[in-house]
Amino acid sequence: MRHEGREVLMTVREKLNKEIRVALIMKAAWPTGEFFKGRLNGLFWVRDHLLYNRKEID
Repeated sequence: MRHEGREVLMTVREKLNKEIRVALIMKAAWPTGEFFKGRLNGLFWVRDHLLYNRKEID
């Protein structure tokens, strides 16, 4: 069970890394950075949500 959870976390981490890369590219193309901030806040919400759910599973 734990091993499966770790694999899921790895795929989530890969997705987050891809999202961050996209956000950085968008920041380069978006001088104000407002879009970037919104995107990053969304990522942090997803991360916190996943961490919270993981605690409940343990």
